[in-house]
Amino acid sequence: PTQMDKTGDTIRVITKTELDNIGVKSLSEALGLIANVSVSKSGGLDTLFMRGLHSGSTKVLINGIELNDPISTNGQPMINSIAFSAVDRIEVVSGAKGTIHGAASQAGVINIITNTLVAGNELNVEYAGSDYKVNGNIARQIGDYIFSIDGFYETDDSESLVVNTTEIDKRNLQSIAFSLNNSTSSKRKISTFYTFNNLHQDLDNSTSDDINYFVSTHQHLGSIQFDYIVNSKLLSKVGYTKTYTIRDYSNTPDSASDLNERDAKYKSNIDRVFYNSKYSFNSQNDIIFGADVTNESGSYVDNGSSSFGPYQSNQGNSDQLRGGIFAQYQNENKLISSQIGSRLERYGDNKTMLTYALSFFRTIPGIDTTALVNFRTGYRPGSLYERFNSSAGNNQLDAETSLTSEYSLLKSLKFMQFKFTYFKNYLDNSIEYNYSTFKYYNSGEKTNASGFEFSAQSNAYKNIEFIRLDATSLDAKNSTGNPLLKRPDYKVSLSSGLKFNKFTTGLAIIATGDRKDIDPQTYATVDMSSYVYANFKVNYQLQNKSNVYLKIYNITNKKYEITKGYNGQSRQFYLGYESKF
Repeated sequence: PTQMDKTGDTIRVITKTELDNIGVKSLSEALGLIANVSVSKSGGLDTLFMRGLHSGSTKVLINGIELNDPISTNGQPMINSIAFSAVDRIEVVSGAKGTIHGAASQAGVINIITNTLVAGNELNVEYAGSDYKVNGNIARQIGDYIFSIDGFYETDDSESLVVNTTEIDKRNLQSIAFSLNNSTSSKRKISTFYTFNNLHQDLDNSTSDDINYFVSTHQHLGSIQFDYIVNSKLLSKVGYTKTYTIRDYSNTPDSASDLNERDAKYKSNIDRVFYNSKYSFNSQNDIIFGADVTNESGSYVDNGSSSFGPYQSNQGNSDQLRGGIFAQYQNENKLISSQIGSRLERYGDNKTMLTYALSFFRTIPGIDTTALVNFRTGYRPGSLYERFNSSAGNNQLDAETSLTSEYSLLKSLKFMQFKFTYFKNYLDNSIEYNYSTFKYYNSGEKTNASGFEFSAQSNAYKNIEFIRLDATSLDAKNSTGNPLLKRPDYKVSLSSGLKFNKFTTGLAIIATGDRKDIDPQTYATVDMSSYVYANFKVNYQLQNKSNVYLKIYNITNKKYEITKGYNGQSRQFYLGYESKF
């Protein structure tokens, strides 16, 4: 992890130790540990909101490969279909990152980084009655080549998605991942990664059971990257990433009186080529620069009927290209250190966008505390769905733009670090849906979200593996002053890991505040109550490389709704075994 007082970024790293001790089993659960990220669940789809901005404002990556789906409404990331296996750490960078990461990173960037085993085998088996998981990994080194294969199978048959319903909505996820790394010399390395994820999820209507409604998601993610050290001052990377996603929806009538029917297929593709370099003038001055080109393409057909009558929507093969160049200079100085960067990007139909990043930070004499100030911009062009949808699309959409300002204090003690941040986000020219014209348009109005963030974390110390406290208060409103939906006014996450001889324990307590939502039955805005739940795991080491564990999700069996009308997970017991050999 990057040392926070050496960069202007607001970074939260969820380490492998934290993930293992708590027993995190999904990306949504991991993001629950991040106080400035809230996850909304509805209809089998997990949607995330970072710092109060909408779901298409956060770029989510796995090993640098984009998970955002350009054929979805606002290009939001597909986080449901990711198998949570072989994860080494999750890096969460808050605040606009348009300079380095380009479009759709106004709220921040989340990068999931998987393990790179040199040699060995790993096996993990988990059982919870109707739920179980099997995960295995094999890694070998042959000469200069290191390859690994990871297989994952999980089934969850424990919950009904919609409140006050009885049908169990089964979720089944399979994944296989492959990586191959080759160090041709001490200065050159080629890295490849590929994973295929297959998710089958039973769905419901918004207010009732639907036993014949499901979605199948097939996702291919791949990358190849060449790293080379040109000389002692210059490090360069060039690479290619690909994201290919297919979503098939099927709903057949449950009975002769059932009017709900659906047959839909969504396809999307992201191809990205990139080059970036870091040149170090000396130990206090360096510059990052590069260029990238991204092409998004997709199509869909969505036909069906409901109580409102038949419907048909489609979008033929469409694509949009964007390309950018960027540079960011960093200077470390006793008086004041700085990061200054900018990106020029061309997108859509020959439109251009300039984003910038300004960061200043220094240690305050006498109290040994680092002060940081950030001003950063970002943008998001219309998604393929928003631009080319046959009925609602608007090819003349301009990009949304954002401005983030942050003011932080960072204090490090012997084995503890504290950080306090005030942030303010402005989202301008937002892309909205007009219910009168039934078209997407640029509203020309500002959404703003502001709040305070506090974090405290310990280093490993004696029996303490880690202690982490994250807290965020949020005030997110639209241009008329009304609260934005699904954004809690506060969130607190407390996690800890302790080790006693052969026992290791992990505890996570998540508290989520009040928020507004839409009732799926009446379509009225309703108040959602705050809730608190806790997860606990105890692990016992059988021998040097084998462990058994018990995990309890939602210890107190708290009944709550994350989204109006949709259940939060009830108490569940998991028994597991893991071994390295």
